[in-house]
Amino acid sequence: MKMFKLVSFLLSFTLLYSQQNESSLDVRIFRSINNNQTSLQKNIINITDRTLIPIAISTPLSIISYGLYEKNISTSNLGIEIASTQIVSTIIRTVIKETVKRPRPFLTLENVHVSNKESATSYSFPSGHAMSAFALATSVSLNFPKKEIIIPMYLWASMVGYGRIYFGVHYPSDVLVGAVSGSLVGYSIHKFLQNKDYKIFKEKNNSSNLGNKIEIILLPQIYSDYQGINLNIKF
Repeated sequence: MKMFKLVSFLLSFTLLYSQQNESSLDVRIFRSINNNQTSLQKNIINITDRTLIPIAISTPLSIISYGLYEKNISTSNLGIEIASTQIVSTIIRTVIKETVKRPRPFLTLENVHVSNKESATSYSFPSGHAMSAFALATSVSLNFPKKEIIIPMYLWASMVGYGRIYFGVHYPSDVLVGAVSGSLVGYSIHKFLQNKDYKIFKEKNNSSNLGNKIEIILLPQIYSDYQGINLNIKF
C-alpha cells in the first residue's frame, strides 16, 4: 500500500511539473545532458545501455543454476527473487506507459540528438530501462549487502538511466520515476519473499552462504569495431 501511494504521488508530481516545453525544468535538464555529446561519453554509455538485458537475464539465471547445482534451495530462491523483480517491473511499466502515453522527446522536441532509437519502441513514461536496472540493483544489493557489490550495481543502474536521456529517448522525469519505481519493486519483492510461505523452492537443511562467496565483476571492452562489457559472476 505504501509503495502504491508513493508511485501515485510520483506520477501525479511528474505529470504536473514535467510540461513538454522548452522553459520547463524537465526539458532544460534534458537539453543540458543531450546536447553534451562526445565520442568517449557515447562509447561508455553505449556499453551500459547494451548490457541491461544480458545482465538482467544472466544474473538471476546464474544464481538459480548455481543453487540447483549445489542443491542449495536458499540460493535458488534468491535467483527467483531477482528474476521476479524484472517480471513485475515489466508489468508495471507497461501498464503505466499505456495509461500515460507520453511521447518520446525526439518526437515532440526539435534538434534532439538521438541514438539507439531502435530501443525506443513504446511510450516514454516511465523509463523501462531505468526501472529494470534499479530493480535489479536493489534486489542484488539487498541480498548481498556488501559495498563491493552495491556500489558497482547502482553505478551501473545510474549510467543506464543517464544514458537514456543522453541518447534522446527519455526525459529526466521518465528516468527518475523509473529509477524510484524500480527500487521500490526490488525492495517490496524482497520483503514479501522473506516470508518462507512464499518460497518457490522449499528449504530443507541447506542454507545459503552465497552472500559470502559471490563476486560480480563488470569489465568494459572498447575496440574500434566493438563495444561491450564482460560480466563475471564468481561463486
